[in-house]
Amino acid sequence: MRNFDEDASRSNMDRSEALSLFKNNPEPFVRAQGDRMEENILRFDNLQDQKIALERGGTLDGMITLALHYDQQLFDQTRENYKWAWTEEGLLFGALVFAMSLLGMILAASMLLGGRREVEA
Repeated sequence: MRNFDEDASRSNMDRSEALSLFKNNPEPFVRAQGDRMEENILRFDNLQDQKIALERGGTLDGMITLALHYDQQLFDQTRENYKWAWTEEGLLFGALVFAMSLLGMILAASMLLGGRREVEA
């Protein structure tokens, strides 16, 4: 994007003038490149808006922004390259922490409820 804008600027054009030059070119290849560049610019602007909204907003705003500014290509690439962060050590540590937390809650509950038992006469 930056290179396209810099090249246009060196030719004394802005982005829209450069795109127009591509789109009105009689050569099909050049017109196709203009169409592709226009798609890239729209996608870039959409992702920039998404980035700004995610930086400014909270979790709910972020979820809404992702839903409204959905980028299929980014989603597909993320899904293809995603690696689960589960390791044997991580699962063992998680199970150990869970067991210790559960044991702690059971002990705390028994201590709190232990003094409240009614004595039968």
